[in-house]
Amino acid sequence: MRSIHPHQAFVGFAAAGLIGGCNAIFGLDEVKPLGAGAGGLGASTGVGASGGAQGGEAAMAGIGGTGGSTQSSGGNGGNDPCGNGIIDAGETCDGDCIEPFLCFDADQCTTSEVIGAAECNAECVHTDNPGCVNNDGCCPNGCGLNDDNDCNTHVLIVAPDPSDEIRDVLAQALSPYFVNLDTENVSDTTPSVSLLASYYAVVYVGYGAPFDATALGNALADYHDLGGRVVMMLTTECDAYAPAGRFRSEGYYAFPPGGWTTVTDQLFTILEPTHPLIAGIGFMDTQVMCQPLALPDDTLLIGSYANGQPLLGTRLVNGHARVDINVRPNPQGLQNDLPALIANAVFFSQGFPDE
Repeated sequence: MRSIHPHQAFVGFAAAGLIGGCNAIFGLDEVKPLGAGAGGLGASTGVGASGGAQGGEAAMAGIGGTGGSTQSSGGNGGNDPCGNGIIDAGETCDGDCIEPFLCFDADQCTTSEVIGAAECNAECVHTDNPGCVNNDGCCPNGCGLNDDNDCNTHVLIVAPDPSDEIRDVLAQALSPYFVNLDTENVSDTTPSVSLLASYYAVVYVGYGAPFDATALGNALADYHDLGGRVVMMLTTECDAYAPAGRFRSEGYYAFPPGGWTTVTDQLFTILEPTHPLIAGIGFMDTQVMCQPLALPDDTLLIGSYANGQPLLGTRLVNGHARVDINVRPNPQGLQNDLPALIANAVFFSQGFPDE
């Protein structure tokens, strides 16, 4: 993709002042370097026109000199205003330009990149990936398993829930985002790494005690290290219902599990409003939140509750991102933005873009 920013140089001419039948003497423009466009000379009578070559990315041409016997020159053009904190003509940003790692649209079928000058002309652009390509995380329209192995975007919802209640609710809520969804009850068994590895992503919901917390944590850590995407949702009995093993002991959590509490205020604050994880997210309904232990220094806290407890965070673990969501899904239905947030987390967990 090319981005073209035309820079046009305007040449100004002095006006012909015709007063009392006198012949006019036309002023000539003087072209100066970047940021120094000079006004044209004034006519022998009358007022000279604006003139001068445009100087700099957004400089204004100088004003023509006043006509008269002295034929005075016009003023110089303004300097390039990049860095003044104001988005001037020819700029897309100034002091608040997008960072490369925030240029991400959660769409595996596009390539995201920042183009233009980093200081005042940075733009985030998204270009469609070409055709059916294996292992790029994208299954474009018209592609299938026969010509693109990325078309197996199965998501596995894992929860220690013998009644299947929360897994069924989540599967229904996530169906607009993922064609293939499976559920696994881990209250009486532990999925193998080979089973997990057949899925594009695993969403774990701490809705009860796992059959073997250590074995489950080891399996999830191995799956993550193989390139799998793990989205963790811990709320009720946060510590007791959390996978243990390597996932805990070797620091795979963005929010290390601690205690838990009920939510008395649904308000939350978004700390990173431009982060792709929070794109399109407004309201989430929850009654229970985890109270994590001290967050790792490299956890990026994206949102928090009114009482200061974390809502959403991510960190880089062994080469790609982990995402923790501190929200308890409502088993009576998900009529809010939580499904969209989970989908964002699944797609984002492929690693920090452009880093």
